[in-house]
Formats: sequence, C-alpha cells, structure tokens
Amino acid sequence: MGYIKIGKNKGYDKTLPKYQFKEVLDDDYEDISSIREWFRAPEYANVDYIYSKDGAIGYMINNGGFSVFTEEEKIQLAKNFCVGKSDRDTVLTNDEQEVCWDIFVYNSHNARNRRWNIARSFISYRLSPIESSDLGESTDNLTSKYLRYGIESEDVDGIPGIYDWVKDENHYSSGNGFSSKSYYSKELKDGILDRLNGHIIDSIILPKIEIIKP
Repeated sequence: MGYIKIGKNKGYDKTLPKYQFKEVLDDDYEDISSIREWFRAPEYANVDYIYSKDGAIGYMINNGGFSVFTEEEKIQLAKNFCVGKSDRDTVLTNDEQEVCWDIFVYNSHNARNRRWNIARSFISYRLSPIESSDLGESTDNLTSKYLRYGIESEDVDGIPGIYDWVKDENHYSSGNGFSSKSYYSKELKDGILDRLNGHIIDSIILPKIEIIKP
C-alpha cells in the first residue's frame, strides 16, 4: 500500500522546490518522513494541518502501526487524534485529551476554511457572476456543514456532503449534483477536489496553527 512521503531536496539541483510530497519521491529528494516531520511540515512547507495529520496517519499505518512507535511519537499521534480512544488512553488522560480536542477542532476548522476559500476562488474566477451565485446557492448548506462540522461525504459521515455533490455520488448520484449544472466540466470538478483535498494551496500564507508538542 502506497502512502505519501516527505522528500527534501538533496541540494544537487537548487532550481527544484526544497520539499516534495509524493508516494514515490523523485531521485533528487531524500525521504525524511517521520511522525515528527509530518507535524512540523506546516511550519516549513506549503501544507495545512489536515494534510499533515493525514500524512502522519499514512506513515503510522505503513510503518508498523501505533504500538511500534516511541512514547513521544505515540503522544504526538494521540494529541492529534490520529488513533482511536483505546490507543489514546495508553498515553493521555481523559482531561488531557479534551484539551487537545479543542486545539484539534481549531486547527481542522482553519484548514477546511482555507481549502474551501481556495476552491471557491478557483471556480468563481472561471464562472460568470450569475453562475457563481447559482453555485453558492446550490452548495451553501453543504459547505456550511463542511466548514462547521467537517462533514464531507455520506460514505464517511453518514449524511450527504460537499464531496458527494461535486462527485455526483450517493445522494447526488441521480444527476442532481454538480454535473447537472450547465457550467460543469471535468476540469472544474477536478480543480475543486484537488483544493478540497489540500493538494493545491494557492498562497504560501496559511492560517497559524497551534503546534501540539509532546
């Protein structure tokens, strides 16, 4: 099973970006992936908190699972809710977890807000004012649930989400999703999803996140 790795430019070609995030790193990049580096990544690379957390989970799953990591790494994974309650209970008290949950919610909300703003900017630039207004009307409830509660899709969250509408899945599989719009195109759909998934961050200025340290 592949997972995203953090690559650091070896320095041979200084015209290349300093960091790379790919399943298979290019030859010019050294794999520096670790739990620590994944949670440091938003400090030095153009990635957000959710991308960082998901990267840490991928690294954990593909490198032996929670039990094989050091106490410090386990605490970091637990504080960022990368594992379930039973694993978190082995390194954190319930009171500690509740404090960390407040920070987790704050960081996740900021990341979702940033992703949606980038996606909205991408698509509205490519639509007419009337089409842009129609998009807002059609997605207002779904984006509100996404931003406030992190609801993405019926498969994950049990109720329809913005991903379902964009991808014409589940509740929107009968032609009442994004593809029903006259301004729909695969380019727009893929562009929105890339931004909602954190694959494209248009600006290097990201909301400040709270770093949860062991």
